[in-house]
Amino acid sequence: MELKAKVIELRSQRWSFPAIARHLDISVGIVWHIVNRDTV
Repeated sequence: MELKAKVIELRSQRWSFPAIARHLDISVGIVWHIVNRDTV
């Protein structure tokens, strides 16, 4: 699954940014950027 889609799926399940970052082994900043890039 594409990283962006996975992040959005986990956010929709109320996962926190740090939890998503740990789960996907990426930085919190990357998670934040993926989520907020398309909502601004």
